[in-house]
Amino acid sequence: MATDGTPPGAAASPRGARAFPLVAGVLLLIQAFICFQGLGDQWTRGHNGFNGAAYHLAARNSVRWGDLFPVQYLTGRTPPTPADYYTHHPLAMHLHNVASLSLFGDTEASIRLVPAVHSILALVALLLFVRRFWGPATAMVAGAIYVALPTNGIYANMMNHPAGCIFWCILAFWCYLRFREERDCDRGDGAGAPPRVGVGAAQRDRACTGGAPARWGRFYAGMLGAFVMATSWEWPAYYAAFFIGLHWLVVAIARRVRDPGPGAWRRLFGEFALLAGFGVWILVQFVGFFLLVRLLVGNLHELTGTISSRQAIGWGRFAYTLRVVPALMFTWPVLAICAFWLARTLVRLVRGRFEHRDLVPLSFAIGGWVHYFVFKWSTIVHEYWLWTTLPFAAIACATVLAGAQRFVRDRLAPPALRLVCDRLAPAALRLVRDRLAPPALRLVRDRLA
Repeated sequence: MATDGTPPGAAASPRGARAFPLVAGVLLLIQAFICFQGLGDQWTRGHNGFNGAAYHLAARNSVRWGDLFPVQYLTGRTPPTPADYYTHHPLAMHLHNVASLSLFGDTEASIRLVPAVHSILALVALLLFVRRFWGPATAMVAGAIYVALPTNGIYANMMNHPAGCIFWCILAFWCYLRFREERDCDRGDGAGAPPRVGVGAAQRDRACTGGAPARWGRFYAGMLGAFVMATSWEWPAYYAAFFIGLHWLVVAIARRVRDPGPGAWRRLFGEFALLAGFGVWILVQFVGFFLLVRLLVGNLHELTGTISSRQAIGWGRFAYTLRVVPALMFTWPVLAICAFWLARTLVRLVRGRFEHRDLVPLSFAIGGWVHYFVFKWSTIVHEYWLWTTLPFAAIACATVLAGAQRFVRDRLAPPALRLVCDRLAPAALRLVRDRLAPPALRLVRDRLA
């Protein structure tokens, strides 16, 4: 059994494999209903109305005036100036809005279509990702939890950045985990190899059965491409990139320490070269956005001013939001299970039983909560500020519930059955024979007589 309670054969469970397409299809239909409900409604109130109207107007202005950056609040007849640009978010969502408006017309539906489609894609990516690395049964539970969370139900088609970010981050993590598996095969850490840090036996055996070691290159390239899109959607994608880099560094050093055999230094420098390429790629995207703002606007005042202002709020007001909003957006049972998962994962990390796949929910959790605490003003204004932690909540709850089910089945059920068979069943038989049967027989005899 793997360290998180997932048995090695989980991915090949016939019952789960047969049920997965049907359950996944039902979940996608529910998600589509949530996402497309009210698609063409007017912008009226709340976050949905305010954000939608602002980004709708921004897309309209870009189509009208040809500006790259959003101009959210201009309705005049003269072209906007660089001082009107909205620069404190990446551009992917705005450019998708511009394309949708150009293709489908200047309507509310064409703007809501962008987050709606990406919310569905995020669920598809989550289902397939969890199925690949935890098995179909866990994937079905994770998908159901994701769809049922209040944040998804309320904001799935609201105009904002997290839906696209979640989709592309999951793809980036998928490519990274597959890259790690193929690199392990290339290094000889395949099926039957001794356990190494961060490698689960089930993952290792599945990955290296008939695999071509040279395939790690395409997953590396896929990860770089996925991060281009993820960081173009939302800032928390950089947290995911940071945790991938940190995990990569720790695994490379730990393996060098544990495996000092021939070629160890060459393998370590090879890992460092790939890691350095990844780090430079992410840094170029981060710095490149600031340079783009500087080039087109002439300064960074709006961008840096927003970063500063969204941190400037007292802890007293933030504490109230911290007590109230997460429970509304996730519910207390989900938060409690997530806390248990974090505690269990910390214990497994200390014991050296942390697996590659554990990086994914942990990264979504830490990155989302760091973002939540750093930009406290935004958490008060935007109740959905923990949106990017939805994959963490779904995976954490699903794996904990699956582990609890297996614990009851394997540890509690056998003793309970023995108790029933050895004690309760004979006692029940004696009760029937000695106390209930004689009166019943007398009643039948008297009536028949």
